[in-house]
Amino acid sequence: MSTTIVSIVGTRNILFNKQVRSDYEDIVSEKKDFRVFTKKVLNNWATYSKGLEINILKPILKKYENKNPRLILVASDQKTLQKADSEHRIDQDTIYAAEILKRLVKVEYPAIEVEIWIQKVSVADPNRQLDWFFKQIRKVRENNNEVNLIAVDAGGTTQQKTAMKLAIEFLMPANTYLVYGVLRQMDFSSKLQLQQPVQYRSIITLEQIRQLVCVDQYEAALAMFAQLSYKESDRALISALLEHGRYRRKRQLVNARIELNRAVQAGLAKSGAIQLDFDRGTRYNSLWARILSKDDFIVLSEQLSIALRCHELSDLDGFVLGLSQFIELYSLRAIKHRLGYDFSSSIRRNKEIDRFNTEFREVATWNGSKLYFVALNHVGLKLNSEVLKVFSSLHSSYNWKQKESVKDNRTIDILRNRYVHEGRPVTVKELEKVKDLELSLKNLKSLFNINEISPYTNLSRIIHEAL
Repeated sequence: MSTTIVSIVGTRNILFNKQVRSDYEDIVSEKKDFRVFTKKVLNNWATYSKGLEINILKPILKKYENKNPRLILVASDQKTLQKADSEHRIDQDTIYAAEILKRLVKVEYPAIEVEIWIQKVSVADPNRQLDWFFKQIRKVRENNNEVNLIAVDAGGTTQQKTAMKLAIEFLMPANTYLVYGVLRQMDFSSKLQLQQPVQYRSIITLEQIRQLVCVDQYEAALAMFAQLSYKESDRALISALLEHGRYRRKRQLVNARIELNRAVQAGLAKSGAIQLDFDRGTRYNSLWARILSKDDFIVLSEQLSIALRCHELSDLDGFVLGLSQFIELYSLRAIKHRLGYDFSSSIRRNKEIDRFNTEFREVATWNGSKLYFVALNHVGLKLNSEVLKVFSSLHSSYNWKQKESVKDNRTIDILRNRYVHEGRPVTVKELEKVKDLELSLKNLKSLFNINEISPYTNLSRIIHEAL
């Protein structure tokens, strides 16, 4: 595995006549110029070279000399920036200091290969520094997958140092890099100090996970969570909660229940488990039992919650698809439970339609949602009629006998079909044309007793607390 040392060049990395130049010259008030001085040294190498020494970097070079490392010196050359900003300081640019260091290293440590990276961006701009270092460190990683990276906190501005460490920690695998600080002694000697990771990667990854959880992107959050180091008890709880959300969002309720139980075993409080439970005990009652089985009711409540959650998150495509699925699921489950016809079976569908038409003396060849509307009217019952009343505002097939014009109005099925078959995304403007949409959603929540805080809102809060 090859070793690469990365160090930012500062104004204190070179000793001249046993002194750091910036230690005894105030380059601000005295108008001294480090850039001009180092350029003068290079142009008059024979005169000045005998008074030059490497400062700060010696301990790291001695430590890794036998590994034949590559030393990368990061230098600044901001001269072009001054054209756009007359106040921009270039007097501390290290482009010439890096070349001096390169020459000194080659003399004292001939086995070390030296490369200079030149920054043309502001050394005081954190955003530019982050962008620059991320691009450079990514090249190191991609050009050699077996690189051992040593970062040296030995010079440069605070913005440069922070950007370098952040880029290395975020882009490099944890076991492929080390960060050293260098403590300067009174006699100008230097002492290495291995720095513990500041956990930039963990901080940023955790924030990304939180943001993903806020929009129910549990699968992506799980993938990112796997990259983090966590004590096992906390990992088990958070992993189970994320898995619960992932399965729940896909309406895979059996697996979602398993993960909820796993979360309880890993330490989820009873109050949290109650807030995530699928059936709070008050939703399903004797009136609903005449129309749907308890399992069907829970599945439908979950599908409605998913659609409402999409609406809350302004995921309009997901909302229209979810609400369309809810209407179809309700129709199929209620018809099967109450009347005994399984219109969802592709094998028996035509026979079931023929049997339905015969038994109820229907003569038309119904299909799809129009069939469901006709059959649901035979289901009867006041509660079912209330649901159909809401559906009539949302879905064209459920009010087709009324022959109401939809020229100026939109219905959920029209928006759904345009999205699925024509690739036309749902817009706020189009959704606003759905007649009485907010009232319909309010009535559906009331009919299905979904009046408490969304389980997904509860889940997001619980995961945030666990993180």
